[in-house]
Amino acid sequence: MSCVYRVVPPGWACRFDSTISEVLLRRDHPDLGPFAEQAETAQGGVDEAFKGSAGDPGTVVALRLKAVAGPEILGAELSVTSGEAEGAKLRLKGFHGDLAVIDMPDLDKALSALRAGDTVHVDNSNFLAAQTYHRHQVPGPEYPVWDQFRDADGTPIPPQRPFQLAPLFAAGAAGSLPTGRIGGKMIAVACLLDREAFPWQADWYRTRVTEHLGATVDDDFRLWYVDNALHADSECQEHPNHTVSYLGVLHEALRSLADWVEKDIPPASHTKYEISDGQVLVPDSAFERGGMQPVVHVTADGGRRAESTAGTGVTLKVTAEAPPGAGPVVRIQWDLDGDGTYEIDEITEATSRLTLERHHVYAGPGTHFVTVRVSAQRDADPDTPFARVDNLDRVRIVVR
Repeated sequence: MSCVYRVVPPGWACRFDSTISEVLLRRDHPDLGPFAEQAETAQGGVDEAFKGSAGDPGTVVALRLKAVAGPEILGAELSVTSGEAEGAKLRLKGFHGDLAVIDMPDLDKALSALRAGDTVHVDNSNFLAAQTYHRHQVPGPEYPVWDQFRDADGTPIPPQRPFQLAPLFAAGAAGSLPTGRIGGKMIAVACLLDREAFPWQADWYRTRVTEHLGATVDDDFRLWYVDNALHADSECQEHPNHTVSYLGVLHEALRSLADWVEKDIPPASHTKYEISDGQVLVPDSAFERGGMQPVVHVTADGGRRAESTAGTGVTLKVTAEAPPGAGPVVRIQWDLDGDGTYEIDEITEATSRLTLERHHVYAGPGTHFVTVRVSAQRDADPDTPFARVDNLDRVRIVVR
C-alpha cells in the first residue's frame, strides 16, 4: 500500500492493490456509520431528487477489503482487476474502517458481478490532479478570474493541457454550453458560499446575457445572490449557525417570474455587487444590495466581539432590513450558545426594518458564537415554509 499526504494539491494520495473479502448488500448492512447518517439527514430538493429512492435492497453498497486504506481518502476510484467484473471502475464515497463504500451504487450495473476473492486497485490520483487542473486549462480572456495564471501578454503561465474539461462538465450538467442568448425572461439565483458553482460564474453568465440583449437586459433578466447559502438546497443545513437554505429565494424567483411573464409585473432589482479577485462582494445595506434577501447585523455590547465575566451578561442587538420590493421581515430566531439549535423563536410584526435588543447572562466561562436568523416572506406569513427567505449573522462573546 502507498499512502502519503500531499501539500499541493492537499490531501491523502493513496494507491494500492487489495482483495475483496466480503461484498455487502443494502439489505444486510443498512448502517454504514457516518455515510448512512449523512443520507438520513439529507432532505428533498432539486439536488437530492436525482439520487432516487432508497433503492434495491439487493444492491451492493460496500466492499470489505483485506487491505485497509488508513487515513481519510477522498475521491478514490476502485478498478476491478480480476473476476467477472474485471475492467469495471467504481467511484468510492469513502472508507469506513476496512469498508470501501460505493458512491451512488444504484447507478452501477457492474456491482452485481463482484465476488469475494476478486482483486481490485484503489487510486485517488485523478481526484488530486483535478484540484489544480484549472491552472493547466486556462480559458479565454472572457474569464478574468484566470488572469492570475496569465502573463502581461495574456499568455498562460503554467503548462497547458491539450483540451479543456470545463466545457464537458458544463454540458454534462446543463445539457448544453451556456451562451446567454436567452429568448424570454429569466431570474438567475446564485449562492455566495457555493463550493460547486462558484458565485463569479453567475456574473459571467450575466455578462453573456448583457452582450446578447444590450441596453434592454433589465427588461428580461435578473440576478439574485443569496448570502450565507451553500450549493445544497436542503432545509437541514450542513452548518445551521453558518448557513441558510436558498430555497426561499428560489420559490420567490419562480413566483416573481410568473408575475413578470403573465402580468407584466417586474421583479425586484438585481443584487448589487462587485467582483474583486474572483470574489463576489455585496453591500452591507439591504437598500444598497437589493435582490430578495433580508440583511442582518448583530452586535454584542456594540461590537462584533465582546468580553464579559460569568454572571454579568451582554447586550445583544440585531438589526434586520428587507430590500426594496422584497417581502417583509416576519420572524427572528436566536441561537445564544452557537450549537446550531435556535432556542428562541420570535414572530414579529411584519416590517421592512426592525431593531431588537436582548440581554443575556452566561453562567460560566467559554467562547460563544451567538447567531441570529431572520426570515422574510412576501405574504407576511411567518409559518409557511414557502417563499420564506432567510439570512443570518453571528457575533463572538468571550466569557471569562
